[in-house]
Amino acid sequence: MNLNTCGQASFQCLLLLVSLMVLSANAVEPQPGQIYTGGTLISSSELGVGFNIPQGWRGALAPSGESFLMEPGDAGATLFVVADKLSKEKAYTQLQGPIPLNDRVQLTLDGPITRSGGDLSAHYNVAYQPQYRARVMATTTKAGTSIAFFLLSRKDALESYAQQLEKSFTSLTVSAATKSTATTQDAATDSDDTWAGYLKGKHIVRFYTTSGYTEEQHIWMCSDGRFRRSFDSGGFGGGTPGASGAFQGHYGGRWQAKGQGEYGQLLLSFNDGQVSRYELRWDYGKNQLFLDGKRWLHDKNNLCQ
Repeated sequence: MNLNTCGQASFQCLLLLVSLMVLSANAVEPQPGQIYTGGTLISSSELGVGFNIPQGWRGALAPSGESFLMEPGDAGATLFVVADKLSKEKAYTQLQGPIPLNDRVQLTLDGPITRSGGDLSAHYNVAYQPQYRARVMATTTKAGTSIAFFLLSRKDALESYAQQLEKSFTSLTVSAATKSTATTQDAATDSDDTWAGYLKGKHIVRFYTTSGYTEEQHIWMCSDGRFRRSFDSGGFGGGTPGASGAFQGHYGGRWQAKGQGEYGQLLLSFNDGQVSRYELRWDYGKNQLFLDGKRWLHDKNNLCQ
């Protein structure tokens, strides 16, 4: 992957997260579906870099889990933070674009890329959305991790958010990266490698976020064959709808999974007679779950087992 697939994976969009001030005790490793307030120290010991959410802003993982998004209280801008193992020159080449930040936003370079020491900066236009503009600040650590902060806003407001971009960028701290020794307990390589066995009792979720808009889809698959699905959309403040109700109506029914190994199929038979089918794929190299080509994440199943 490279910067040309951000949101779905730009700069390979490995999430840029980790300890500020050598993994401060107050730093947090972000979790899917959680919103973090200004001043929070976002951390990821695996990457060995860290940054601070500006005061008055809030942040959350992108749906792919491969980048981190921040926005101010007025939702007038979005700050995309992405990183990957790239040399300075490769990062420079990637920044020449075009750069898809997600499936709705593609950036095209407007003017030269400026170098200042080891840092890069540039401005971008937004394809098919001339009212918007973007600015990037990027750098490469001695360990070879290239990190970019993309600020996106309306043209007439971009500079009013520039100070927050600069503050977040200059808060960047580098520490020794640590290799993750954890294994994914939900991996499809468990002793029961059938999709039915893997999904039994699981809660999976997909998040989509763009400037001022979020979307969440949840599916709870109970061990007794029932399921519950929920969908919510709105601003960052829109919470996940409650899932404590009975398994009734359009959003409940019975689930069934077919297949084994890398590929399978999920069938949701709703109580009203409708049936939804999803093509399942497990990426063994990255321990990632995909439904119809879109990445879904795992969360705790507090609804049923």
